Amino acid sequence: MSQALATAEKLPNSTTRIKIANSPDRLISKYDITKSIYEFHSQILFRLCRYNKPAICFKITLIRFKEFTR
Repeated sequence: MSQALATAEKLPNSTTRIKIANSPDRLISKYDITKSIYEFHSQILFRLCRYNKPAICFKITLIRFKEFTR
């Protein structure tokens, strides 16, 4: 069974907090985490475009990758 690497939580002030999952049984690489964040973001955009729903404002705060990959 696979476990999510990152989950998003909608906050009351219209921002989205990204939580990185703790996984004691395996090492999660920074590449896997950033890849899952981008996949999550692209799925939201794809679903909004596909079903012609009104655009919902998402303020997704992404990690600054320069600092994150040091």
